[in-house]
Amino acid sequence: LSNKIYNNNILNIIRSCKINNKPIIIGINFKDFNFSQFNLLDKLYNQKGYYFIPFKINNPITRPNDLSFDSSLIAQTTLLALQNIQIKPIFSSF
Repeated sequence: LSNKIYNNNILNIIRSCKINNKPIIIGINFKDFNFSQFNLLDKLYNQKGYYFIPFKINNPITRPNDLSFDSSLIAQTTLLALQNIQIKPIFSSF
């Protein structure tokens, strides 16, 4: 999910994964994240089948609203998601 932009192809993939009981891996990359939207992420986090690639605030001093996932953890997140295990999704900013 990048800057709240998604299209029908992504929605179709998510629908297919849900129908076939496959994990849905989510990588967050927002340049202007509104923390009031955190409830939406919390709802996804608490639903079965959704797994987040761990993410963090890029720079808490100069860009406190920028969130991005750690691309080095994509493979590890996928392997654990296949075992129904969620890595702690939010890294410390410091």
